[in-house]
Amino acid sequence: MCENHRKQMYCLYCKTCKRLVCPECIVVTHSMHSFDNLENTLRENIDLLSCVASDIQNNIVNAYIQHENTLDENIMDVQKEYDMLMKRISRQEEKLKILIEEESNKLRNNLTNERNRVVELITKERVYYYEQRIKLKLFKDKIENKTLIENDLKDVIDTVNEFESMNKFHPIYIAHKEMMIDYKKKEILQFKQ
Repeated sequence: MCENHRKQMYCLYCKTCKRLVCPECIVVTHSMHSFDNLENTLRENIDLLSCVASDIQNNIVNAYIQHENTLDENIMDVQKEYDMLMKRISRQEEKLKILIEEESNKLRNNLTNERNRVVELITKERVYYYEQRIKLKLFKDKIENKTLIENDLKDVIDTVNEFESMNKFHPIYIAHKEMMIDYKKKEILQFKQ
């Protein structure tokens, strides 16, 4: 039965539109088209489908299988490339870790050396000040136990000169010396009046 004209039966095959048609279809929409009878159309299409089935079995399916195999190989190739690149990244990471560790160790060594240098300088300065303190204590004992008791002018002047040479660069002594000079000036000024 015709899909468009329900009461009509198919009578021909329209080669132009590649569909079955009834008498009413021919008059309405297919009047100038090329037609074939139903038997001939059936035989030709059955032969065609037999060839298609054989081609599917022998060629098309094999082509799909080959393409699937190619795709599987592509997946394996991608995985191999991925594995190779991951190994390369890991090797590069190890090299970078070694370089970073070497640089970090150089920085640590430099910092340690600098700290040791500064500590050594400070320690030397501390030893120097300790020795100076001991000398000053001995010097003080000399002043109290000899110079001030004996009142020898040459010994007094030598002791003052010795004290100044011992402490001429020490900031506290410089300030102390300025105070002494100020004090002596005041004393002199007061004395002159």
